Amino acid sequence: SADLKTLDMAFEWAERISEEFFRQGDLERSLGSAVTPGFDRRGANLAHLQLSFLTFIEPFHRGVAALLPGLAWIPAAIERTRAMWAADQTP
Repeated sequence: SADLKTLDMAFEWAERISEEFFRQGDLERSLGSAVTPGFDRRGANLAHLQLSFLTFIEPFHRGVAALLPGLAWIPAAIERTRAMWAADQTP
């Protein structure tokens, strides 16, 4: 997960994946379909989207870290990334 890498990389990948999702939402809208939740660039807030994603993946990552001592650094990485998005700060 890019959210476990450096803050610069987490931000870069968040922008990339969000753009991919927004393009899908644009296509859905152009076809007259309902836009998938989270894929609508109109009014989207990248920090909010990323905080929601972190909330979703965090239990899995914490479980892996608990099972594999070599990955004990994962919870701190998640918190670091969460703090960046919560403050809506970008590197």
